[in-house]
Amino acid sequence: MDDLNNRIPFTAKFHLNLPRKWYSNHFKYELELLASFIKLSTEEIKDSKIKYLYGKENIEYEIGEDQTGIIEHYEGVDDQTFALDDIFIDYFPDLKRKSNFIMTISHLEDGLRELCKDLSVEFSIKFENSNKKGILYDISFFLKSRLNLDFDIENDESWKNLKLAYKIRNKIAHLTERKISEKELKRFKISNDFIFCDETNEILLGEIHNFLNKLELELLKK
Repeated sequence: MDDLNNRIPFTAKFHLNLPRKWYSNHFKYELELLASFIKLSTEEIKDSKIKYLYGKENIEYEIGEDQTGIIEHYEGVDDQTFALDDIFIDYFPDLKRKSNFIMTISHLEDGLRELCKDLSVEFSIKFENSNKKGILYDISFFLKSRLNLDFDIENDESWKNLKLAYKIRNKIAHLTERKISEKELKRFKISNDFIFCDETNEILLGEIHNFLNKLELELLKK
């Protein structure tokens, strides 16, 4: 399995030599761990907003003779340079949500890549990670065309939403120019100005579980 899996401090022993049951025997638990991490992160966001509202301070300074001004500051950031409310109530929390989104998609990519490699060994079928059209294309091509699964992956709603999440991830991480429609953004409760909400990552994890559960059922028929 990939390096991230090896670093996770599991106490349970998983049957990693059974790639067709990779999801239920192993990856499902990694997703549960991610969900717990994201939940803690969401609580930290809420706590950080409260700490900011009660922790910001005013510093009085002299402007000239008999004149003073007030600078509001928090954690080394002042309102003479930045809009404090926008930074600590909106911008920083949004960065954390986006970081979790990127992490989740990247973890799914790595997991599916490893699954395909293991399946290629079990069934003696070559898996090619060309990276020309993206890893998700390589994965769906392998599962459908090489492994001949009786699973219409490209028309599966969860897979479509994961491809959308992949596109959103690339727009954030790689600053791609690809446009994402208002309807697509609403699927993950992302605002038109590309601000994420607490539910965004919960929706993403739900779509991953839905797809992998269906995929495993088809793999078990092989």
